[in-house]
Amino acid sequence: MDEMIAQCTQLMKEMNAVMSGMGGGMMGGGMMGGMMAPWLLLGWALVIGVIAAIMIALVWTVRRSGGSGQRAETPLEILKLRLAKGEITAEQFETTRRQLSGD
Repeated sequence: MDEMIAQCTQLMKEMNAVMSGMGGGMMGGGMMGGMMAPWLLLGWALVIGVIAAIMIALVWTVRRSGGSGQRAETPLEILKLRLAKGEITAEQFETTRRQLSGD
């Protein structure tokens, strides 16, 4: 039983060395294996940052150019809409329309 525990302990130490990049492993261990993880994370952070910057620039450009797709309504169009909704009478419509046209 003690021998089995010793073998398990040795195996765990070897696995720990490989996982930490200081042992054999795929990269051969040493300095390069231990330094690979930070550069990999930095690379992914850079890729995500560039994608986020592109998306922010696109949103900013669309908002700045008035990209809502709707044009501004003229005062006469608003007046016609209010008449259609029944918010104003035909007399009020004609009076206001004359004021808008400068008659």
